[in-house]
Amino acid sequence: MSQTNWEADKMLDVYIYDYLMKRKLHSTAKAFQAEGKVSTDPVVDAAM
Repeated sequence: MSQTNWEADKMLDVYIYDYLMKRKLHSTAKAFQAEGKVSTDPVVDAAM
């Protein structure tokens, strides 16, 4: 996999984690983060 695709996949994982947290699905988000070794860095909201 190329570097660009890998970075895109990682960003998608971060966005999915962020979505789950914002929907108050904390246990699902924690399981997703642990299983996929997802970074918990906050996602910048484009509306800001």
